[in-house]
Amino acid sequence: MRKQCALRSFGILASGNNDKAARWAFAHLKTIDAQNADFPGTAFYKRFIGIGGDDRCAYGLTSPEEFERQLCKPATPEWRTDAERFVENNVRNDIGSWWWSKGKKMLPWLQKEYIKRVFPGYAPLTDHEDDVPYDVDHICPYNDWREDWRTLKQRLDVDESLKERVYTGRDAVGSGIGNLRLIESSKNRSDQDADVAEKMPFISGEQPDDICNAEAMIDSALAPEHRELWRMVSRPGRLADRRWDADRLKAFQQAVEVRAAWLYRRFHDDLGYDAWTAQREDNNSLR
Repeated sequence: MRKQCALRSFGILASGNNDKAARWAFAHLKTIDAQNADFPGTAFYKRFIGIGGDDRCAYGLTSPEEFERQLCKPATPEWRTDAERFVENNVRNDIGSWWWSKGKKMLPWLQKEYIKRVFPGYAPLTDHEDDVPYDVDHICPYNDWREDWRTLKQRLDVDESLKERVYTGRDAVGSGIGNLRLIESSKNRSDQDADVAEKMPFISGEQPDDICNAEAMIDSALAPEHRELWRMVSRPGRLADRRWDADRLKAFQQAVEVRAAWLYRRFHDDLGYDAWTAQREDNNSLR
């Protein structure tokens, strides 16, 4: 069952052509004794990413170590654009870019214990995702970094060059999976533009191993070792009073990047993709 779940999750995340993937999977099943053979997850994966064929329909995964190396660049208050984050020497980090923008599809898996407890009977990752009982929440509120530019600019305590970097990179930073979590819809609406520490008070707690704090961090898919970064992002109080200085700009980008890498490691390790990533072929574009 775990192998089937791994293949389905991979398809949801990385497949650029689900119809093609389905045709290839059925064709492969016809060549084996499907009732007696082990589920051919690795064989499907290799075919989908183009190993042993002239075409492919999905991006290949990479090891968590390599993923972190490519994604978590030197900390800086200069917010990176999509191209600056994922293109190096004219080569695009496909899986990094895909995870950054599409990885929210895996949040139901990454927060499965929270969903199971708060929404009993709801089955995530089904084909009926048009009426979900939760919202996708921006940990650092959307309006804190995506407010009307004429207003946001007044909250930037930095020089003009950094203001320009915020303007060009704010969507690329704030909309990444590292700044997203699933939360009960009614709770999300009550939080509105609440500060990070106001809606997630466990980041400020003195005892991260306290049972309540530990459970809250699991619920929000947040690592205890990242609390300090999110504390540096926090500016409690009215949205209009929250200032962005260079330290806060730096902390926010770093917090989003390291959490994105941590979430990918959990996804990779929980679903047993290590056997697959050992077969990784360095293809860099869908054909």
